[in-house]
Amino acid sequence: MTSEFSRDVLAIISPLLAELGFTLDEIDDTPDEGGRPQYVVYYRSADCKIQIYNSWREGEINCMIAPADAVNRFGLRAKKWHFLGRFSEQPNLSLEQLSDLAQAELDAYPNRLEWVRDRIVRYYDDAHRGILAKYGGDQSRPMASEFSRDVLAIIGPLLAELGFTLDEIDDSPDEGGRTQHVVYYRSADCKIQIYNSWREGEINCMIAPLTAPNGFGLRTKTWHVLTKFIDVPDLPLPELAAIARAEYDAYENPLEWVRDRIARYYEAAHKGILRMYDGASS
Repeated sequence: MTSEFSRDVLAIISPLLAELGFTLDEIDDTPDEGGRPQYVVYYRSADCKIQIYNSWREGEINCMIAPADAVNRFGLRAKKWHFLGRFSEQPNLSLEQLSDLAQAELDAYPNRLEWVRDRIVRYYDDAHRGILAKYGGDQSRPMASEFSRDVLAIIGPLLAELGFTLDEIDDSPDEGGRTQHVVYYRSADCKIQIYNSWREGEINCMIAPLTAPNGFGLRTKTWHVLTKFIDVPDLPLPELAAIARAEYDAYENPLEWVRDRIARYYEAAHKGILRMYDGASS
């Protein structure tokens, strides 16, 4: 299980970072060297990394940026990690005045992570260019789709609670050039994908063993819908279809329907996928 702080990072900051081309790299909720609580969530893009941290020792929540080859380590203890504001021009004010301005800005936010998110919005472009100028690299970056960002915001926190981390975002069209989006997550023993297929006309999720390659689930043999592993009521197929349709129609957002299906069916699907592929079900 991940910490409340890490889950909040996934919900509040992940959608923005996905838009900037980042994917989740690691969640480290281990205490610091003195045993005090410390939480660090690492993200990576094609050419740099960002970490969001909560340090009880330092008494702060903030974010830092580093080149892509930087080791995942609490940034205030590592030379390659830098505050985003370092690469932006600062007002010509005294240190005390700058400190007062920063504190007033921070106090305006009831949630520190929203403050961090807005700092990334404000300073990332300068910080990205600055970190590449300092350590070298290409200054271009990919952008994630709105669907993928919504998956990270709506479903990401639940999957983090279940022990999953983001594995890959694939927004490339299908073989016929039609729009297709697939977001892959992995845990210690299985994978889940959330997809939006214009060809199939549906948004849904599937589960697979950890060894399964990342590929659109309806075109591969090792990916299965979660309900394959549950007992289905003994009703005619048209009645089952009508029940499923009524459940789906009750949700304004299909991704909220997918999220609740994962909450309801994941435990049975997890056990089923491990039995099917000889995993160790606990």
